[in-house]
Amino acid sequence: MSWDKPGTGETKGEYDRVHLFQERVKVVREAIRFLKKRSDIDLGSIGLWGMSQAGWIMPMVAAGSKDVSFIIAVSCAGESGVKQGASLIRRHLLLEGLAEEEAKRFGELHVKKNQARIYDEYLKYAEPFNEQKYIREVLKMGEVKSPEDFTPYPPDYCQFIDPVPYLEKVTCPVLAIWGEKDASIDVNQAVKAYRRTFAKVENHNFQFVVFPETSHFMTRTKTGSMKEWRENKESIPEFLNTMEKWLINLRK
Repeated sequence: MSWDKPGTGETKGEYDRVHLFQERVKVVREAIRFLKKRSDIDLGSIGLWGMSQAGWIMPMVAAGSKDVSFIIAVSCAGESGVKQGASLIRRHLLLEGLAEEEAKRFGELHVKKNQARIYDEYLKYAEPFNEQKYIREVLKMGEVKSPEDFTPYPPDYCQFIDPVPYLEKVTCPVLAIWGEKDASIDVNQAVKAYRRTFAKVENHNFQFVVFPETSHFMTRTKTGSMKEWRENKESIPEFLNTMEKWLINLRK
């Protein structure tokens, strides 16, 4: 079962920017309640599959819940959104040729400003991305003289949510999948966070997989850049095969 998130597709209204995660948690829970009313659904087999941002939403839904039988987490971070955003900005700027020092500065600024205007401008020029145009256009906006002068949007509180405290309350089986070349999250940090968390709570019913030369979107890549993703949007076969085998074994 899948659906159009608020503000997208055929849904009406707009999403709640300030309480985005809480809103999406509510939608997932409503979906589970809907499924539980169906006579053709095995109530013991309702699981969650999610990618990227779902790394915060799914643990929040499953924490302490008896309704979630399993989780498949794809390209999910193991830290707060604001820290993950800093990693994303730094990595993608580096891939587009920006110097390490400048890329790091923009990443650190993201943490400082918390989803400030600079991040939205980064996304604006991400397709296709041109780092020189980005820097030049951003600094020309209004009376802004340097990135530090940006005025933040209203606080996006969900960006400070750490998924780990919720993962600690997840008792169902978990399959977590990452791409080695993921430039949007810190894969090493995420793997360590998941391993450390499940070891702490003694949840041994998990499997972690890191596919080599694979992007955030589970496509084959050498660098993880958006340019390569635009040229190849086909998922690697190992991705689907791994999920299928894991689910079959889960049913045994």
